[in-house]
Amino acid sequence: MNAVAALLFLSMWSSGAIFVKLGLMSSSVWTFLAIRSIGAMIVLTIVWAIWFRSDFRAALKLPPRAILWAVGVGLLLQAGYQGAYFLAMAHGLSPGTLTIILGAQPLLMPWVAREKTSWAGKALLFAGFFGLVLAVVGTRELGDGSLLALAFGAVALVAITAGTALQKRIGVDIARSILWQYLGSALIFGSVLTVTDWEATLNTSFVVSATWMILVVSVGANVLLLYMLAQHQAAKIGVLFYFVPIITMIGEHYIYGTRQGAQTVIGAAIVVLSSLTFAKLDFLSARSGLRSKTL
Repeated sequence: MNAVAALLFLSMWSSGAIFVKLGLMSSSVWTFLAIRSIGAMIVLTIVWAIWFRSDFRAALKLPPRAILWAVGVGLLLQAGYQGAYFLAMAHGLSPGTLTIILGAQPLLMPWVAREKTSWAGKALLFAGFFGLVLAVVGTRELGDGSLLALAFGAVALVAITAGTALQKRIGVDIARSILWQYLGSALIFGSVLTVTDWEATLNTSFVVSATWMILVVSVGANVLLLYMLAQHQAAKIGVLFYFVPIITMIGEHYIYGTRQGAQTVIGAAIVVLSSLTFAKLDFLSARSGLRSKTL
């Protein structure tokens, strides 16, 4: 996996929690989601129309079936995941509990994407999830939340897992399908905004948060995620999400002064080691096989 692309993606994606928190101080969930999705669609369309003209024209000429599949992926990755994530938080689910729920994604990816994973790989995935739980519990941020909040957390997990796996199977070039994905998301949240009240104060914090979420997280990180999916197995990309809460915790520590105990540090170390080993598992297996043949 390209280390630069992975690090850049993690930096972009992990920053989302900080800027969402900033934006929701001046906006309702639905207003913020609508602005994010519509803004991302507009920016992405402009970028593709100017710098990726051939892909833009090809996207407009896709057959109806391919367009429907692409819109379906967008509904899962954008509308389904993002909507359920924010609603879970709005209904009282703590960031720690939600992180643990979403941390199960890499465990599900090999089965959902129908990718073969060795027993060693499965053990490493479970080890990564254990480390994630240990790190989050160590922050002492777990809360009860309501049953509805837990249901929204489960929906977010299903949406991002299914959407990531489906992207690998639709058989359409990512550069040509992503426009339709964002269009589906914008239509959903735009429609919701027409039946809900506009709740946003256009102050500096809201403008900065919305701009960052549109340009960096919604467009930059997602385009980079889809690029990496085109190069690697979905399970290996899913492991990256183990690092997201760890990086977010580090950011919170330096920005908000949140203290991290030894339990969190140990859990983070388990996540990093198991994830890096999983990413290199194919190389280690091949090298081990080569040694056995030469003996």
